[in-house]
Amino acid sequence: MRFFGLKTNGLKSKDISPHFNIQ
Repeated sequence: MRFFGLKTNGLKSKDISPHFNIQ
């Protein structure tokens, strides 16, 4: 979940799954 953290930096760990949703 660390690698997802940089992608979901704005979503925190609440949306680690939909990391693509950050855009």
